[in-house]
Amino acid sequence: MLALYMQGCVRTIDNSNKVPTRCPVKASYPKLKDYVLDFNPVMPGKPFPRGEVAVINFRLRNAGPAQILIDEWYMEESDNIRIYYRQYSPDTDLENFDRKSWKCINPELKPPVNHYPLIISPNNIVFVEKKIDLKQISPDDLSRSKKFWVIAELALNSVDVRSPPFVIELK
Repeated sequence: MLALYMQGCVRTIDNSNKVPTRCPVKASYPKLKDYVLDFNPVMPGKPFPRGEVAVINFRLRNAGPAQILIDEWYMEESDNIRIYYRQYSPDTDLENFDRKSWKCINPELKPPVNHYPLIISPNNIVFVEKKIDLKQISPDDLSRSKKFWVIAELALNSVDVRSPPFVIELK
């Protein structure tokens, strides 16, 4: 009798307080279209000590008329930025950026690599902190120069955004 009674009981689960989420990890991220992003360094104006970690802040601004959604934004902020550098010379051709003539410091992605969507409304700014281990600059370059041209680039597949060239100096 008890077995017949229990068969008629149905437990319902209330899911009304659960929020549906998107999976932040995708196999690939398509290129965004019709976006205008400004990407500029906010420089401290003082030389960085050699052999330490330099921190450079960047300002990413949506200069377009529409909201931008970047799905592949890395949770570890420094992973979003790739750094190109070369020795400083006042006669360096900065108009024509050729990756082959610059040295690159790629972000070191450490598992787990998590992404989340970054939404930037028109005229809004996102500040991104980039930590650069100055030990990654080759000893030959450090022995020849204390000043370097630097170009930062978003290390993302969905957008092509690069900063204007700027100079950093090492103590």
